[in-house]
Amino acid sequence: DRPIKHQVLIVIGLILYPFLSILLPQLAAVLMTGAIVVGMLLLRPAWRNPQFWIWGCALGALGFSTYLALMIRSSHNPFIDMNNPENWENLQAFLTREQYGVHSLFPRRGEAWAYQMNIFFKYFLEQFPFFDAFQAAFRRAVDIYDSPYETLRFSMITLILGIGGAMYHLRKDWRRFAAVFAMFAIMGVGLVLYLNMPDPEPREREYIFVGAYAFFGVWMGIGAAGLMVYAQSRLRLPLVVAPLLILIVPLGVLSKNYFSHNRTGDYVAYDYAYNILQTCEPNAILFTNGDNDTYPLWFLQGTEGIRTDVQIVNLSLIKTTWYVKQMQNAGVPFNLSEDWIDRNLLAQPWEADRGMDVAGLKLEPDDIPKVEYFLGSGPQTVSVVEPQTWLIWRLLAENKWERPIYFAVTVPNSNMAGLRPYLSMEGMAYKVVQERGPGQFDIERSAHNLLDVYRYTGVADPGIYKDPVSRRLLGNYVVLFEGLSRAYMQSGMFKESFHVLNELERYVPPHALDMPETWQIAGRNYRDLAIEFADMGEIDLALAALENLLRLGPPVQNPEQIRAMMEQWKRQRDSLPADSLILP
Repeated sequence: DRPIKHQVLIVIGLILYPFLSILLPQLAAVLMTGAIVVGMLLLRPAWRNPQFWIWGCALGALGFSTYLALMIRSSHNPFIDMNNPENWENLQAFLTREQYGVHSLFPRRGEAWAYQMNIFFKYFLEQFPFFDAFQAAFRRAVDIYDSPYETLRFSMITLILGIGGAMYHLRKDWRRFAAVFAMFAIMGVGLVLYLNMPDPEPREREYIFVGAYAFFGVWMGIGAAGLMVYAQSRLRLPLVVAPLLILIVPLGVLSKNYFSHNRTGDYVAYDYAYNILQTCEPNAILFTNGDNDTYPLWFLQGTEGIRTDVQIVNLSLIKTTWYVKQMQNAGVPFNLSEDWIDRNLLAQPWEADRGMDVAGLKLEPDDIPKVEYFLGSGPQTVSVVEPQTWLIWRLLAENKWERPIYFAVTVPNSNMAGLRPYLSMEGMAYKVVQERGPGQFDIERSAHNLLDVYRYTGVADPGIYKDPVSRRLLGNYVVLFEGLSRAYMQSGMFKESFHVLNELERYVPPHALDMPETWQIAGRNYRDLAIEFADMGEIDLALAALENLLRLGPPVQNPEQIRAMMEQWKRQRDSLPADSLILP
């Protein structure tokens, strides 16, 4: 009886140990670990056997030896060489995620229960749909929607199966249950505590907790096995009946998840990357912002061999010394010594009234993106220009206009180094030009790219699933088409503008987007075009434009007034008496 009590205490301690390691200061965690080792040496004779420690250290070394593959691979300078871990110093920085900085557990970066745990429960329930019998409101991790909450429909059948399996596991084999429960808890609640998710997140991150889902799936399997044993021993069902009935659950989960997990025909990321690369002139330098506008481009270049002449420079990584060195080795003209990079890749203080002349481009003080940094731990701040800004300036100065330079449309204004007045839209990327002007738009190149070069595979097909991130990215196409349509109207090319809107609806229809309002910005151009066509006497085109506007609705402003206008124009077309036109 006494050994069992000891084992219960040991199991409870091992379950609590990871949580305490997260919450306690580092010194306290080290002392606690040492105390546990001493306790285990006293309680478990096997721990006092030297072979136990030899084999334990050997297995640990074998596991960590996989990291040596990083050093071997990095030493060959592959196309993607993140952190350049070809020496011990860089490998250590890579494993400790040095480039991402450090974060503390406290203060919490989001409400612990109302946000962080709420999102974890939402992600958990999303994994096991079956019958939509229940629903509840949960927080969103992102803030781009009208409401911070969303309604999730979920099933109790899969939850009951997993919880029942856990209870069955506890009753039949409490020691192994404790091991599974410890892993389930630390990979679920433990990660919620450790990661301290900010409110909001840039995107939904359900993949973080995949370990917790996997261990709950183990319990679902045990629950299914327990049900089969019960059905055969108590209900006396034939041997094959119970397994067939249990199969309904995974088949139900599959049917519920299949559409949203099937990637057949989904070329959004591929085409998005292709279109960005094809925007650039030969031998260009292209600035990208983050993951979604960089990794697909790397894939096309490194695997497909598409537009390898374009040098991609990621503005999230350019703040790190290893990446700046890699870019120089790849031919980006920073012309900085490695020693200088190691010592000076820092934010630079900047006066509020100071402008900048970059390769002949005059930047006004208001153009320059400045960030307030705290001085020490006090309340005082200083205005600085961050490394990516002055590195962009350095590149422009050293480039001397020899290679064309572009910014992907996904780069925010704050990351454009104050060059926004010198950027000309050419489609999925802006080109740095020498003329200053607001909203520069190269109509000829944009039209060629959008209508003749770019790919939109499967975007208009409602049978192909587009995940929320993809659907948001598709909104950039709408903005580009609307800009081209507006540019044509301002140039008096109304038929060309109408054609652009028709092509937009063919390539990227409203149902492909999460927010129809994005498309309605472009749809309003139909109304302006209708008025212009009517003034030109092109009544059929005017009516076609209004029909498209109404078809896209709702909400369309004054739909009844627009219908009245259409009736008047029809009478005018048919040479019937008509009153003066009423324009909404």
